[in-house]
Amino acid sequence: MSLRQGLGPRGDRDWGPWRLDPETLVLFCEDDAHPSGYEVDLELCLTSAQVLDWIMQVEMKTWADDAVVAGLVRALNDVLRPQATLCSSGISKTLTKTRIAGLVQLATR
Repeated sequence: MSLRQGLGPRGDRDWGPWRLDPETLVLFCEDDAHPSGYEVDLELCLTSAQVLDWIMQVEMKTWADDAVVAGLVRALNDVLRPQATLCSSGISKTLTKTRIAGLVQLATR
């Protein structure tokens, strides 16, 4: 089986099996231990509720072990910076698709 290519985290961060596809603006889960190819569409992460929903959806999957869930949380944090962009001081904010594309670009530098 050929695994899809994507960008991983920078530095010492660990996203587990998650990788970023900056062209399609998705995080995808795929490695030898987790060959599902599951995708999280970042353009559908416009609010903190939507981000939380993705995390909960993945957590319910039978193949989602602790490394998968923790890796997704770290990847979402590194790419979307939700504390600053979605829910700082407990105040809900909304991202635009254009802003998400810009955050993905920043994350790939």
